[in-house]
Amino acid sequence: MVSGRRSRNKGANAERELCNILKAHGIQAQRTAPLQAGRESTDADVLAFDGIFLEVKRHEALRMEEWCKEAESQAGERVPVVAWRRNNQSWRVSLPLDDFVDLYLRQEAA
Repeated sequence: MVSGRRSRNKGANAERELCNILKAHGIQAQRTAPLQAGRESTDADVLAFDGIFLEVKRHEALRMEEWCKEAESQAGERVPVVAWRRNNQSWRVSLPLDDFVDLYLRQEAA
């Protein structure tokens, strides 16, 4: 079992890693944890895209349904997106199909 502190550190490192990848692609990305300063929040883990609620997970045991429900319950009007990866694998994102289609159609219309 991973200790609470070790788990928090792993989560913070995952958020930093994802932010750095997004920044390398020219996307403004920022972790919200430093902004929250220890208070309970329903804000996304990373701010990067308008209208997107970005939840970041780095675990060996996948709990996609749980993670998606968590993001969906906190996203409000934003699109709930879970960015996740296992050790030695690349990052992936999961989002509801309807939201994926909407994002695609908006991009095509632009």
